[in-house]
Amino acid sequence: MTVEAVSPAIVPSRDAWRGLLWFAPLTALWLLVMYRWPTIPASGVPTTAHQLATHGLIALGLWLGLEHTSLTPAQRRATWLAIMIPDTLWLAVAWSAAINGVFHPDTSSLPVLPSAILVPVLISAPLLLFSKRIGQVLVVLA
Repeated sequence: MTVEAVSPAIVPSRDAWRGLLWFAPLTALWLLVMYRWPTIPASGVPTTAHQLATHGLIALGLWLGLEHTSLTPAQRRATWLAIMIPDTLWLAVAWSAAINGVFHPDTSSLPVLPSAILVPVLISAPLLLFSKRIGQVLVVLA
């Protein structure tokens, strides 16, 4: 019976977990603000903050994944922009459509909301799955 050694690069360090501890005070602050001013949840601020935070974390995660590949800095930047620009445009268009009521059931006989979700996935998934650079990112993150 043989045992494979686990590379230390795979095991997350304790410092990495400590970096996530700033989420706790920010969450407590957010809950305090929501409790103190109950009109904020109805204003759309939490949804806006959620969308922007999610988009920012996706951008950060992609960048960190690209940094661990063997790509040159110019290739990393080009790959990051090639993914983040269409993602940002899709977010802006979908957000604008939602604000203008496009996704309400009575606005169209076509299924607009499922189309807004599925069409970008159907277009981008094959492009991303056949990309060698994204493959390198996925190998690094695996």
